[in-house]
Amino acid sequence: MNRNMKNSMALIAMLLATTASLAQVPVLTKPVLAPQANQKIKPIVLKNPITVVSPLIIARDSPDRAEAARRLKAQNIPVASALAALRSAFGRLDGDEARTLRAAGYSAIELAATFKQVDQLSASRMLPLMPLMGFNESELAPQLKQLYALDFDGLLVILRQETPHRPGSEFPHALAAMDYSVAEMVKAGYRYFSGGFGDPVVPGTSYPNARQLYASLMLENPLREQVKIDHYALFQLLIASGYAPEQVIAGVPMGRYSPVTIQPMDEVSRCIAPTTSNAGQLPGQRVDERFNPQLVIQMAPNGSATHADARRVCVAKFLGLLRENGTGRDVARVLADLSVKCMPQTNPACPGERGLEIDRLLKGAGYAL
Repeated sequence: MNRNMKNSMALIAMLLATTASLAQVPVLTKPVLAPQANQKIKPIVLKNPITVVSPLIIARDSPDRAEAARRLKAQNIPVASALAALRSAFGRLDGDEARTLRAAGYSAIELAATFKQVDQLSASRMLPLMPLMGFNESELAPQLKQLYALDFDGLLVILRQETPHRPGSEFPHALAAMDYSVAEMVKAGYRYFSGGFGDPVVPGTSYPNARQLYASLMLENPLREQVKIDHYALFQLLIASGYAPEQVIAGVPMGRYSPVTIQPMDEVSRCIAPTTSNAGQLPGQRVDERFNPQLVIQMAPNGSATHADARRVCVAKFLGLLRENGTGRDVARVLADLSVKCMPQTNPACPGERGLEIDRLLKGAGYAL
């Protein structure tokens, strides 16, 4: 076979192989899409279209300030906007505005914050409006303290100036507003008393004395439910804070009594009750023998003495409980001395008998002689 024939044969074989390869490659064709429907999307239409509520229009369309406030609250108008609308429609009248907005449902807190910000009210101007906003008596001092970040001294000044409480109760209301321990309350009380803070009820005297402070902490609201301290621990704390033992024993009962019924509540008060004509009345400026009995030594002309043995037991129990709460012997002796009386005092045997009686009291209380 000549060379030309061989070349022809090879070319034919190559062409056949190429044709077979091409036959295996799939042929891509353009897809035919289904016709699309020409749909129109309907716009969303609200059944109740949103409208802009004008507080001023609401107020002007109302017959009076109270109805305007009610309508404004019903539309959830913020209190600042409601206040501005009321003033624009009816003029400014702070007290009536506060009262009507509160009656409409705005909270006392949001009213106080709004009036303070809008009118730039000082604490002294805010306080008279707060009852109209819905604050009750016990809330006034705490909320005023919070609104203006007042300390105890600053708060008491405002309460004294505006007198929202009965005279004499500003001090305990200010104490109740502070996050004070009982010891801090007593310390504050003595600081004011020793500084000559004037009594609002009894001019010319300092406030609070030991009786007044004890009554505020243990017998009266707003502190009665807040203060948790044992009667004898408080008695000792009053003396330790600076009040003279003579003042404390003259103003604070030896035993514990119910703040409501004034009935005896512990072993000392129950001991005292049978030895006195205890009529169950609150003590006044001084605690009389119904609550703090004296041991009267009756002296005969010949120098013999008759002692009040039943009362000695009661007073010794009282001193013993003070000893358990840290009262030292020297203070206990002063209290014992104030609890012993000799009649007639002119009897020459009286000093000796009094000394013996005081020693008996201290011994009965557990003090070493």
